[in-house]
This record gives sequence, structure tokens and C-alpha cells, in this order.
Amino acid sequence: MTEPTPDVSVSGSGRDSMAANQVGRDMKNTRVLVILGDFGHWIFPVLTLIPLGAAFALGLPGSSAQMMRYLIPCGLALVAGSAVLSVRGGRRWLAVSAAVSLSIVSGLLLVHTWRHGDLDVTDRVHHSTSVSGLATGDQRTVTVDIPRPRAELAISFRLSESSENQICVPLTAIEVVTSGGYGGVEVQSGGIATIQLDRNWTSVSLKLTVRTDQGCQVDLHVGSAVLRDH
Repeated sequence: MTEPTPDVSVSGSGRDSMAANQVGRDMKNTRVLVILGDFGHWIFPVLTLIPLGAAFALGLPGSSAQMMRYLIPCGLALVAGSAVLSVRGGRRWLAVSAAVSLSIVSGLLLVHTWRHGDLDVTDRVHHSTSVSGLATGDQRTVTVDIPRPRAELAISFRLSESSENQICVPLTAIEVVTSGGYGGVEVQSGGIATIQLDRNWTSVSLKLTVRTDQGCQVDLHVGSAVLRDH
């Protein structure tokens, strides 16, 4: 006796249902891949924030002009990194290349500025004694801390009248020498004295001598002190 053969045929509506289910799964997988792909590209905008964060962590080293050298490419890297999420195809890879390249350039310029850029040390100037009521020939010593090695110190001084009944500041100059006798620079109020430094120094002491007319007295203030490389 012949056993009956099970009916395994699939109706047309069944095949349509299976096909629809397969298409649904394919679309779901495609959406997942797209989402994962876009999530992966988020890393580029995030990476471009690294030089910016490092710049603020280092206290934005350098003068205003020197800061622009690394902040401008950093800003352009942020723009390019953000564009990665909104473009497709060849433009996306162009944006990726620009973001990575500009981030590297910004980072290198930041490191160079931290090592060789101008360093404001006005708040690291220490006076030995009072700098008020100074007459000609009077000497005072100021010490400037050097937190990082630089080739020279550019320091400026401001003079003010000790008495309202005199006009002495225009006639007054300050002679500046280091404690070792180097320098010998004379500057007037607002002038800048440039002192060469040894890169192994952690501080430098300056001897200031007032040169003015007899009977004149002035008050001496440090206007600014900046360490810099050539």
C-alpha cells in the first residue's frame, strides 16, 4: 500500500507573506547598519575637540597672534568634523580627511606654542623692597620666575610722579642689569628692556637703577613681563 504524500505546497498568499517577512528583515538590518555607520562617524567630530580641550587645559598658551595659529585650524577641524554627519559618498571622506588633517595640524601648532610661544609672567614678578619715592641713583631688585625655558625676557616699566608738585617722569630712565651684571639697558616709562636668558635658569634677578634729575622722586611699577623665544 502506498503511503499518502504530505501536501507541502505553499499557496500564493503564503509565498507573498514569506517574501514580505524577508523584505522586512532586510530593511530592518539595513536600518541597523545605517545607524551603526552614522554612529561610527560621530567619532570624527569628537576627535576634533581634543586639540581644543588640550588648548584650554594648557591655559591657551602664547600671545593672541600665536593662539590664532592653532585655534583657527582647530575651528576648521570642528566644521569639517560636523560635516561628516551630513554628507555622503566622496564628500564624506573628503570631510573626514580635512577633519583629521586639521586636527593634527592644530595639535602640532599647540605643542610648538606651548614649548616656544610667549609666556606672560607679569604676575610672577617679585619686588625686594618698596618701589615708591625713588631718587636718582636709588637701586631696587626685582625677581622674575621662569616656569618654562625661554631665550629672553621682555620687561616694561611704568613710572609715576611721587609728588604732584613735580614733573620728573619724562626726565627719568631706568637702568636694567641682571644680578650677574648682564644687560645694561636703559629704558624710560613704557619702554621695554630685553634681557637674554640662560635656558637653565628658573628665575632671573634684575637690578634697577633710577636715573633722573636731582630733587626728583618717582614711583616704579612693572608694566609687563613676557618670556619669549627668538
